[in-house]
Amino acid sequence: MSSIPAAQAVHFNACPPPPFVNFDPPAPSQSPPLPRTYTELTAESSHGSHSVILKEVLTKLEMVLQQNDTILRILQHQATPPGLEEAIDLPLADLPQLLAMEDKLGSPEFRCSLTNYLGTIGGTNVQDTTSRILKKILSHSLAQKMNWRGVNGKTALATLHLRKVVVGAVRKNPIIGFTTEAEVEDKMKRWLQLSADREGGRKRRLLAKEGLGL
Repeated sequence: MSSIPAAQAVHFNACPPPPFVNFDPPAPSQSPPLPRTYTELTAESSHGSHSVILKEVLTKLEMVLQQNDTILRILQHQATPPGLEEAIDLPLADLPQLLAMEDKLGSPEFRCSLTNYLGTIGGTNVQDTTSRILKKILSHSLAQKMNWRGVNGKTALATLHLRKVVVGAVRKNPIIGFTTEAEVEDKMKRWLQLSADREGGRKRRLLAKEGLGL
């Protein structure tokens, strides 16, 4: 048997190592950031301008409302015949003047004119407007002789033409918007109930109670 030469044996035993194989999963590729859209780019820059535009719109809207209020008041004054304020003596001082006013209010034209005139008095809300109008119409002494239903021998406001005039005049106030007849009547009732407390009446009653030791 022939033997393998030493040089060849060395060459045979020196096998190259197997190639290195990396079994780790490949790292995910990092995608470059997408470019921002036009909407995204302009959103931040336009945010401030939107606030400015909104403020300007609200300011103009308030101006329009004020102009409408002024126009309404002008129309109400135009609907009031010239000289009406001088022709009527307000506030009414006593029952005879109240009855005379009721006779005049039997005329639809006069009733409408007085409603328009009183509708220009205005107020901040239903209660304030009702109070201002009643104070314009009725003196303190006459108000104390009246109540809503006419109990205890007093004159009933609920049955007078004047009630409709007050309701219509309150509704003409553009500040308070829509209000029901019942709401205005409730304010009228309350105003009459508190008539004794006005003009120092409440203070006089308290002093009288203290004097009696109550």
